[in-house]
Amino acid sequence: MAFGSEAYGRAAIGVMVLVMSAAAAERQVAVRHPHLYKEGAGTLALEPSGLTYQETGKPGHSWSVRWDDVQQLWVSAGEMRVLTYRDQRWQLGRDREFELAAAEGVTFTPWVTELKEQLGQRMAMAVASQAEAVLWRVPVKLRKGFGGSEGVLRVTAEGVVYESEERGESRTWRFEDIENVASAGRFELTLTTYERAKLEYGDKKGFHFQLKRPMEQRQYEALWRRLHDAKQLQYLTDIKDGR
Repeated sequence: MAFGSEAYGRAAIGVMVLVMSAAAAERQVAVRHPHLYKEGAGTLALEPSGLTYQETGKPGHSWSVRWDDVQQLWVSAGEMRVLTYRDQRWQLGRDREFELAAAEGVTFTPWVTELKEQLGQRMAMAVASQAEAVLWRVPVKLRKGFGGSEGVLRVTAEGVVYESEERGESRTWRFEDIENVASAGRFELTLTTYERAKLEYGDKKGFHFQLKRPMEQRQYEALWRRLHDAKQLQYLTDIKDGR
């Protein structure tokens, strides 16, 4: 009887070790990091204090960034850019940015929710969330430069989602990520977001959409009201927390 209990205990410990190992593996992603002439391979770890990159065979290229030291983190399913406050002396003091690409067969998508919780407005989510119930949707073209991308704009109770098949173009914005909405007509909608844009006023990035179907006045008013209500709630929360 004692032998059976001992065997059961060892088996339980073995299962626990396997579960813990699997959980640890989920917090590490195999990645590629571009160099001046070629790229390196390594592992990116998601830790409670921040992000740590360990490059295989080149410890001098490894780095670690705490959450407080992140100006903005841009992430898609397969790419990540981490903008820090560190100066690049050889680039006249330009803030240092780390670029990573997920290795073949892996993705950053499982980390998106936790990254958003850690960074809030400092995270640019270049993925289209599928979870929220859609209030209304419209096919659109996102204008940028001399061209743009096409996709679908979805308004939800939590924010706005732009879904495009073009690489790096999708976005998910919570209302806390949107500074303002504006429209010059039923076929046009502009979102001013907190995503960094050095060439635009105040470092805020504007997304200018051409709507392929007319937006009803009630839809625009409801969108503006949800944004306004979210800002009021955030303002009251900040006062309560003494921010």
